[in-house]
Amino acid sequence: MSTKQQGFAVLDAFVAMVVFAIATAGFSTALYQLQASAQTQSSRRIALSLLDDLAQRLLIHDARFGSASRIAQSPWPPATRDLKGLANCSATPCHAADFAAANMAEWATKLKERMPTATVSMVVVGGWQHWVLTARNMTFELWL
Repeated sequence: MSTKQQGFAVLDAFVAMVVFAIATAGFSTALYQLQASAQTQSSRRIALSLLDDLAQRLLIHDARFGSASRIAQSPWPPATRDLKGLANCSATPCHAADFAAANMAEWATKLKERMPTATVSMVVVGGWQHWVLTARNMTFELWL
């Protein structure tokens, strides 16, 4: 093999390595973007599921005690006292405040289990509760 042919073989190998490196970098970038998108979608699904659960809890409160009671009695952040057994009010009768506090405490526990870094705020605006859940640079709102 002549010296010229050896030089071309080295050049061919170098070009092949460059093409392989570019292809690998492109594949890695695409894989990273796919993983980030999947994590975002998962967080969005969890957040919407949690807000749906919250809405159901608040609507059950409305059905039992009325919406004015829910607006006045749904504390956020929830109470820290022992509220076990109060949320369903089946074993013993309970008041609207106990029912709301127990539901909020249960929901807060579920929130911390499923989205530990999420933050929640609630304000009453014109007779409506405005709930805002923020997680992973996404904001979700619930008006009820």
